[in-house]
Amino acid sequence: MIRIVTDSTVNITRKRAAQLGLTVLPMGYTVNGQRYLESFTDCNGNFEALLQNKNFVTNQVSVESFVSAFSELVRRGDQVLCIVISSRLSGTYRSAFAAAAQINATYGGEEKVIVVDSLCTAGGMLLLCQQAIALAGQGMGLQELAQRVEEERKRISVVFSLDSMDALRRSGRIGIVRQSVSTILNLRPLLCCKDGAVVSLGSARGRNEQINALVRTIETAPERMIINGSSTSPALAQLQRELEVHFAQVPLEHHGVGPVLGHHLGMGVLAVSWIDKE
Repeated sequence: MIRIVTDSTVNITRKRAAQLGLTVLPMGYTVNGQRYLESFTDCNGNFEALLQNKNFVTNQVSVESFVSAFSELVRRGDQVLCIVISSRLSGTYRSAFAAAAQINATYGGEEKVIVVDSLCTAGGMLLLCQQAIALAGQGMGLQELAQRVEEERKRISVVFSLDSMDALRRSGRIGIVRQSVSTILNLRPLLCCKDGAVVSLGSARGRNEQINALVRTIETAPERMIINGSSTSPALAQLQRELEVHFAQVPLEHHGVGPVLGHHLGMGVLAVSWIDKE
């Protein structure tokens, strides 16, 4: 059997991960020297208060954690396809790749583990994992599955908006935005994942325009959609209503935001991910 492994920026509940049979490895974060592990979105406790701390630092999944998870699955007789956060946003891909090489070397170079760069995170990565799980159920081999997942990746889009650029600036990740945002810092920036990087789409003035702008970015025919945001956010509920009006027949899942993305983007983030119909 081929098992799908991902990292915790997939932002999924424990129950949903169990339903999918998805193995989720935790990112880490440190606050004032105290280490924490990011878990499922319903198991992270009251982390929001910690986000205000200036000494909040996030940590990628370690090589050792990947080796441990891969080894356990391979010992059971499984093969592994690992799908992780974009390599342009985190060093997690490098950790997973190094761990896969180590495992495969112990089996004489036979590919027991293959790592795929999702070129996104959160809802987009979850959609890709769902596609991988469905394709794995069709009985294809590991190499073919990895190739198909890389093709499926082209069908996935991720757009998101922030209350401000403050969280990105505090986290030191503002450099990942490849277009200038200097003129939109007093507005609500609109961003997307493009080729694994974060790119500016412009800005929106006010909450209603922010919601409308996110909906307008979906110009294709989506097969499924996922929204990410704080479950207590009125804006998230408004976004969900608008999507249900415009795409009434499209399955829509809602998932939260964990500590790692909450730190880098702010808990006011609103994200829409979708996979186009074939």
